Amino acid sequence: MKPYLKYVYEVIAIVVGITLSFMVDEWREERQNWEKEKVILKEIYNERKADSLMLSYNLQIHKNGFASCINLIKNHNKFLPLHL
Repeated sequence: MKPYLKYVYEVIAIVVGITLSFMVDEWREERQNWEKEKVILKEIYNERKADSLMLSYNLQIHKNGFASCINLIKNHNKFLPLHL
């Protein structure tokens, strides 16, 4: 075996090792990003759920207020003093 061939094999081994190292590092980083994304999506889901409940509650309050206004308009004679 020629002496320079030994160095070629060593360089190839080093390049392969570095390449694998970068691939593993990139995979780990992608996995961390995916975990962060899951947390963010869960937070968005929970916030939307809470917003929906709050909207339903506010809508019911406004419906009740609107119904009270309609009732007051329809029955205004009952609530006005007689001497007016």
